[in-house]
Amino acid sequence: NGARTFVGDKDITLMPIPENEVRAMLDDASRRDYSVLVCGRTNVALYNHKRIFDEVFVQDLNVNNIDIHKPVEPLLYQPVLQLTPFFSEEEEKGILPFMPHCTSARWHPSFTDITLQGADKGNALRQMAKHLGLSLEECIAFGDGGNDISILQTAGIGVAMGNANDSVKAVADYITTSVDNDGIRNAF
Repeated sequence: NGARTFVGDKDITLMPIPENEVRAMLDDASRRDYSVLVCGRTNVALYNHKRIFDEVFVQDLNVNNIDIHKPVEPLLYQPVLQLTPFFSEEEEKGILPFMPHCTSARWHPSFTDITLQGADKGNALRQMAKHLGLSLEECIAFGDGGNDISILQTAGIGVAMGNANDSVKAVADYITTSVDNDGIRNAF
């Protein structure tokens, strides 16, 4: 979601969450008993597996490639780029004061994506365009969730998918059909 951009094996942008803020989130998850998807530079692991992860990621979003038995501890020795806690907006308000260098981008009612401030898709597009020698006006971006708003605002052309929520559609230059109805193809 913008914390890491890369070409091949070379990192263009790497914006990890401070270790003490990662620990604050995991300690809170232990205390309040919720799951957190921990995303490192190259690996992902689930902390405190709960049924809601299966219901949302596996059943609703069809994400089947995360090994729920993989231990989180090895990831904590590399840069942690994103934390995805499975909790409500109200619960989110309780932990964010303990993560002052982070920001939250909620695109699903059951979870949010927490990254370092400034580590968003818009900044990632800026860094990648600069690396490739492109102007932002030459870039087009597509999005359907709250975590896509910054890239839609940054790109020369921002296209919201038909299935996007109203806040995403409000910042887009164009709205296409839904993902399931060939929205990207139809936009061209």
